[in-house]
Order: sequence, then C-alpha cells, then structure tokens
Amino acid sequence: MNLPNKLTVTRILLVPFFVAALLIDFPLNNLAALAVFGAASLTDLFDGRIARKQGLVTDFGKFADPLADKILVFSALLCFVQLGLCDCVAVIIVLMREFAVTSIRLIAASKGNAGYAACARRRRFGRSSALLSRLHFPHCRRSADLDLDLLRHSFRRYLYQTKQAIHFRLLTKE
Repeated sequence: MNLPNKLTVTRILLVPFFVAALLIDFPLNNLAALAVFGAASLTDLFDGRIARKQGLVTDFGKFADPLADKILVFSALLCFVQLGLCDCVAVIIVLMREFAVTSIRLIAASKGNAGYAACARRRRFGRSSALLSRLHFPHCRRSADLDLDLLRHSFRRYLYQTKQAIHFRLLTKE
C-alpha cells in the first residue's frame, strides 16, 4: 500500500476518535475533536497531492478517498445533530446533495467522461462548504431557530446546481 492510500485509510481510522472526542464530555473535548478533524483534513489535502505528484494514483485511492471524505463529513454532521447544534433537515439536504453529486460523477465516469467527474469532485467542496456556511450550523439550536427562508434559498440553489450538472453532462455526451 502506497503513502497516499495509507493517508486515506488513516483518515477513515481517525473518524471514531473524532466522534468520541466530540460526543464524550471531558475537559477540552471540543478542542480535541477539532485537532482530530484537522489532522484528518490534512491527510485529505496531502494524499491527493502526493498521489498526483508522484504518479501513485490507484483504483483503491480513487474509490477510498471520496468515501473517506464522506465518512468524515457525515460523521461530523450527525454528531452536530446529536449535540443539538443543527437541525436534521439541514443535514438531510446536505446528504441528498452529496448523494446526487456522487451519482452524477459515477455515471459520468462510467460513460468515459472522466474530465467531468474530476471537475465535479473539485467543485464539490466549495458548494458543500457554501451550503454549510449559509445554514450557519452553530446558531441552529432548535428547529424554531432555523431560518427557513435561508434553507429554502439553499435548497433552490442546490436544485439549480444539480440541474446545471445534468445539463452539462447532456451537452458533453458523445
């Protein structure tokens, strides 16, 4: 197993420690959770760079890297729901979007359109982080506090972006 794949596996193995640090109440648990999440995020940064720079891209890496990303992010979101830091509706919308993007990427890759699949992967983080920032999770203590207009706007934007991705796929179809 090469170094980028080891980093990806490390990211997956860090998830239980992140969840435990976030959910178990002990002094500075949030700081510990942040440190573990930061370390996992750094493995995500470096595994792709090293794999591309040194020509170590593998099929396992292509499969496991996005999976590790989703495991880490979904774990964080579900912990936030458990802790009452955000509403489950917001998390469901983010999860739906991630599944839709992943499905479109897999279809594009299976049809031989690897350029679109790579493009969708690069843009995924920006869109997800924008949606998360619009939902301002730390301020969503109860369902009543959730800004429904903001949520509706974010969901409409999500639907529009999904429609644009499908439209792009149809235009580039050979």
